[in-house]
Formats: sequence, structure tokens, C-alpha cells
Amino acid sequence: LMLFRLASNPSSGNILKGSADGKTPQGYTPRTCALVAGITINFENAANATRFAVIEIIKRPHREDQRAALKSAFETYDAETGARLTRRMIDLFDLFEINLSTFRSAILERGGDDRRGDLYGHLMAGYWTVCHDQPVSSEEAAAAVEWLDAAQQDDQDERDCLNHLLGHRIVAQNATVAELIQLVAGTGPALARDGDQPSVGESEAARVLEQVGIKVREDALIVSNRGPGITGIFANTSWRRGAHPKRLKRLGGHNDGNKTHKFHGVASKVTALPMSLVFPDEG
Repeated sequence: LMLFRLASNPSSGNILKGSADGKTPQGYTPRTCALVAGITINFENAANATRFAVIEIIKRPHREDQRAALKSAFETYDAETGARLTRRMIDLFDLFEINLSTFRSAILERGGDDRRGDLYGHLMAGYWTVCHDQPVSSEEAAAAVEWLDAAQQDDQDERDCLNHLLGHRIVAQNATVAELIQLVAGTGPALARDGDQPSVGESEAARVLEQVGIKVREDALIVSNRGPGITGIFANTSWRRGAHPKRLKRLGGHNDGNKTHKFHGVASKVTALPMSLVFPDEG
């Protein structure tokens, strides 16, 4: 990821490599794009995530006629397809640059920042240049990027961190953290449980939340920075090992005056999130 970040920044420093004499290093400036694949794509921060266009493959059943159509489409490819495609892109490089400028402007007009303009502008310009011999018009470019949520803010990673916390399910109560918070805050109903067990009330919800490292105040949600409960919630995520406080603070949280709170006997510094930020739709 560091290599790709260096390659995407024209003003980044060189990568140094040792020389044969062992004294004078040689500097290399990487300039490359890459296609990477994985079972789970997990970016540590927004700076990395916003440099990649993520394509998620969703498995769906296909009818026999759809399978036949796919097979027929691939029959047009042969051993020379790659070479012909490369030759076309070299021959039409001037056209590519014109398309890049047009697509980049269209993305910026949708509210995208320079990074999104560069990332998706290059991808869309490559697509258009492969498929068309004429430059893309401003109207065609605007229509072609309507699918792109270019105005999405760079705090998506931070919001995902909060959503992971709120969506965590407490098995014993068969309720999510968000449902328990709303119950304690008085904005949600009592939670029914299976069988003859009584419903989950406010006091039990508050106790369970404190066990996992959460307290509910009228003005804020108090989240522990450490402790077994909160550590377990963020285990196997990009916010593990105490990374979640930094993300939540970027989202608008604060350290609650640097106070130390106790959560089920465990003392910890905290991150306080305004309730209006936790549940923005509730006003």
C-alpha cells in the first residue's frame, strides 16, 4: 500500500536502493497502477481507501441463456487481444488525455475532490477510449459518472468504525449495541427475549453496555478506549489494537476532559461522542 501511495503522488520522495559499491544509493520514483484482489479488502485508513476503486463481486445464480451469452462474448478474445488493446491505447493517447480532462471535470462538478477526480477520471477515460474513437462530450461524461457518489466524505472509515460498534450484537440479550443504547437513552422500546424470559429493561441494558465498555449520558455516548469488552468488539477489524479512539475522535468525538472512567471495574480513558452524531436521524 505504501508503494501504491507513493506511485499516486507526483511529489512523493524517491525509493532508495543500495548500489553495487555499497556506498551511493540509487533513487527510483515509482509510477504505476495496480489491480489487486483479496477475499476481504480491509483498508487501515481513509487515505488508503480513497486511492482505490473497490469492485465487489457478488455471487448470483445465472440462467443457461446467460451462461451461453457470457461464453459467446469471451469467444471474441484471443491470444492477440492484449497486444491489440495496448496498441490502441498507445495510438490514442492524445484522445485519452482529452477524455481524462473531460471526465475529471465531470467528477469535480459532482462534488468530488481532486483525488477522486484523478482516480475515477483515469478509469473512466480508459474505458471511453477503449470503446469509442471520438472524444467524450461534457454531457456524455456527466451521464457516465452519475453512478459515482463523488461527494462522499473522507470520514467514511470513521463512520464505518462507529457503525461496526453500533451493529455489534450482544448474544445473551439478542440485541445490538445500538438497540441497548436507545433503550437506556429512552428513545427505544423494551426488548423482548425468547421463551419465558422477561424483556430487557433499561437497567439491564445499561449494565450490559458497561460490561462491553460503553456508558450512555444524556449528551454523549462514552466509549472506553481499552478493556476486554471493547477490544473484543473491534477484534479482527482494521480498528483493532486500540485504533478505534482515533477514528471516533476524527468523526467528532473528544476525550471528555481527559477523565478516567470505570467500566465494570476496568479503568480507562474514553472517547465521548455527541448523541446527535451517534443517531443523527433522531434529531
